[in-house]
This record gives sequence, C-alpha cells and structure tokens, in this order.
Amino acid sequence: SSGRRVIISASTDGSGTGTGTATHFALVSSDTLLACQELNASQGVTSGNTFTLTAISITIPDPTA
Repeated sequence: SSGRRVIISASTDGSGTGTGTATHFALVSSDTLLACQELNASQGVTSGNTFTLTAISITIPDPTA
C-alpha cells in the first residue's frame, strides 16, 4: 500500500461530555477534525462517565496527479 499509516494507541480513560446515545467517536486537535469512526455498537452515555477504545490504524494515501 502507499501513503502513511498512523497507529492511534488504545484509550482507557476517555470521559463523556454529554448525555445521550453514542454512535461514533472523533479524534480532534484543537478545532480540527482528524478522524472519526462509527462504534461497533451504539451505547448510552452520561456526562462524566469514562470509556475505553481499542487502538486504531489510519492510512493517509499518497497524493495522485
């Protein structure tokens, strides 16, 4: 494969900031969306609850002409 592959380590200390049903997670830096992905299964969340995520791999393809 071509491009760059980035491995994001597993997270064991995430914290919910809202109450409702989570269906996706997002990786952000300041105000920039870096990646998002659908969860394997939706789950109810309450603000302040902690969560874990497994490691993820993101591949950024080489540019094409």
